[in-house]
Amino acid sequence: MKKRAKKRLDRPNVHLETDAFKSEVSRIFKENKVNAVIECGTNDGLGSTKIWAEQGAPVHTCEVRKSNYEKAIENTRHFDNVFCNHAFTTIKTDGDRLLWHELRERGDSPEKDQWLEEQLHKCSESIQKDESLVVFLDSHWTMGMNEFFVLFSFWYFKKPDYKIILVLDDATNAKHRGSLRYLILFEEELSIKTKERWAVIELDPRDKEK
Repeated sequence: MKKRAKKRLDRPNVHLETDAFKSEVSRIFKENKVNAVIECGTNDGLGSTKIWAEQGAPVHTCEVRKSNYEKAIENTRHFDNVFCNHAFTTIKTDGDRLLWHELRERGDSPEKDQWLEEQLHKCSESIQKDESLVVFLDSHWTMGMNEFFVLFSFWYFKKPDYKIILVLDDATNAKHRGSLRYLILFEEELSIKTKERWAVIELDPRDKEK
């Protein structure tokens, strides 16, 4: 009897340095008055962090690996609008436990956690009704749904009076496929725009007033 092949879980793609993504970022800024960008997953700061930073708005970005965080600090030094953080975006026990064990063993692990929720509340204090907050979720692939639910809970319970533009990287595979399905089931009238492997979702309170 032949052994059944193990089903392969789609791993996310890594690089976003494409003309299509740059064009989408440019569109977001042209069509919205962006107050700030919150990014989960800095890596070395030369990918999406750089693309967001070039638009001029403050970019608050977070990286869990100390080695990558230190590279990002150096690589984004010429941007005075990039603020790098070394922290867990959600609680320390979320995500891939093997990764967290590896980080601790190498002394690469941060002490701080729940950065995403904290940053959402901080940014909320200075955003006006006619402005927008961009939230880009692009951390390690096992963190997708954990980070998504932090953002979704903030939007649902906080009920901000400004627009949140949620960008999900790897929305067509394991990282955020579930996040996108959850949004579609929860609210059929959400403005969901999919471009290649990412999705852009506009959470706009003004739509509910119409």
